[in-house]
Formats: sequence, C-alpha cells, structure tokens
Amino acid sequence: MTKPIVQKDTASLQDVVKEITITWHIEDIQSIRADLTDQQASDVLIHLKENHDATVGINWDTIETVADILFPSEESEIECEEDGI
Repeated sequence: MTKPIVQKDTASLQDVVKEITITWHIEDIQSIRADLTDQQASDVLIHLKENHDATVGINWDTIETVADILFPSEESEIECEEDGI
C-alpha cells in the first residue's frame, strides 16, 4: 500500500538527509515466486543488486522478470511454448 506524501514545513527541519536505503528481502522474492528456495531467492536479489538500472529501479515487475529469467517456472515455460518462443 502506498503511503500518502506528507509535506513538512522545511523551515522546521533540523536534519539533512543525504542518503536513503530501500531493503528487499528473500521473503519479498518468494511472495511472488513461492516455488523458489532461499538460495534461489538470494540469487535473484544478488542479480538485482548487481544489474539494476537506476532509471527503473527495483520493483515488483523487475523482481518477477529477473526471477522468471533466472528460474523459469513451469507456467512461464508453457507460455513460451504456446507463443513459439
């Protein structure tokens, strides 16, 4: 669920944020690919970290795509066969 953007009075801010970190977990990977082992989900995270495109970032679509490329599911293999790929 997306949180609403809350604007603060910038004059009252004391700290300057110089960086942020967004964390993804193997549980996130396995929430869309429950068939993956912890090691496979870890491999997906490593691939995402080493190959992400900063203009796209890491999101649910990129996670699913990378997981499907690294570890094709039976469902995705059937779809490829039906499409003649």
